[in-house]
Amino acid sequence: MAPSTVYLYFPSKDDLLLACLHDWLQDFDEGACSESHTSVDGYQRLLHVFELLTVKFSESPHLAEAMIRSYLYAQGPATEQADLVRTRIVGIFGNAMGEGFSVQLRQGVADMFTDVWTTNISVIAQQRTTTPELMQRLAHAIAAIRQRDSRRQPAPDCAGAANEEVA
Repeated sequence: MAPSTVYLYFPSKDDLLLACLHDWLQDFDEGACSESHTSVDGYQRLLHVFELLTVKFSESPHLAEAMIRSYLYAQGPATEQADLVRTRIVGIFGNAMGEGFSVQLRQGVADMFTDVWTTNISVIAQQRTTTPELMQRLAHAIAAIRQRDSRRQPAPDCAGAANEEVA
């Protein structure tokens, strides 16, 4: 295929890579994620999906690194594709938790895990860390979230605290 034909549909190489990443994530979401819903605990399902996504994505380290670089450094028209990719990843992690959590908690945890995953997957692809090392860090993060969730204490309102200090 001629490069000019590709550029009729994709304004840049990054845009093309991000479109491929989005399609890959959609396939992952529809197929591989269904096995994760067997666990009763939403946090364990989240950790399982995180690991499954990381392992599958890392099977082609050079491709993984190229796609994640395109995501992390998207500019211009590629930012729209990057936003679609982020939304898909947040959806994957939010769905993994299941319905037993408030929408706000699910969204917050999924947002956080999306940021953690996207920044760490390139480090894994470069073999500067391993999936088990990342999973151990994430297990600690989930333990902290679970402990906070079990106490059901509202998160501190930073803006409110700042306003109280001023008053």
